Amino acid sequence: MTRQLPPQRPVTIVELGAGTARFTQLLADIASGVVYAVEPSQRMREVAMQHYRSGVYFIAGRAEAIPLATESCDAAAIFFAVHHLADLHAGAREIARVLRPGGRLLIAGSFSDRLHPRAYYHYIPRAREIEENLFPNLATTTEAFGRAGVTVIALDEVGHEVSASLTAYSARLTHRAISTFEYLTDDEIDRGLAQLAADAAAETNPQPVHHTHDLLTLEKRCATRDVPIRRAAGKCLD
Repeated sequence: MTRQLPPQRPVTIVELGAGTARFTQLLADIASGVVYAVEPSQRMREVAMQHYRSGVYFIAGRAEAIPLATESCDAAAIFFAVHHLADLHAGAREIARVLRPGGRLLIAGSFSDRLHPRAYYHYIPRAREIEENLFPNLATTTEAFGRAGVTVIALDEVGHEVSASLTAYSARLTHRAISTFEYLTDDEIDRGLAQLAADAAAETNPQPVHHTHDLLTLEKRCATRDVPIRRAAGKCLD
């Protein structure tokens, strides 16, 4: 993220689908500026605001209707939420509207044609099938944003530790805080979590659980043409 965000500081960032602000603090630390955390769920905003810090503003809204001025942000971020956009093309146009020319968009998550292994696939196999249908594919995503004038500049694979052990992972999944679970039956989830708990209890040499996700970085073109014009310090030049 630090490498892909515009290099100047401070940076104004809009985070779309901010949820309970799991990533907002990280964005604020990196940006050294203002972060607008946009989230449609009132309950999630209420939870997020319990962790309020200076420079972060929690706003009711969604990607398809962002309550911010045109060209008011240096960057936008969508973390594990792009599949929640009801209208990908409308969201792309709105994000392009609020980004300044040369602004960056960071999309972290999974694409249906690039699903990386997940530990829960082993315990709930149908979860992968659901995600193949639930998540947009990479080409559809880049095409929607490309039409709005926001084009791909990088695609990174980012590995991270999800839990310190299988026991910790089992405890984490009991909260069912994965949108995929909404499309599974209670029986599927219960059987999978029971097997996971049994494997965790039998673990004699605890090992961390790792996942990999994609980080897609796009940039708003500096002019209404396919090739960006001259740039300096992350900004377009006349």
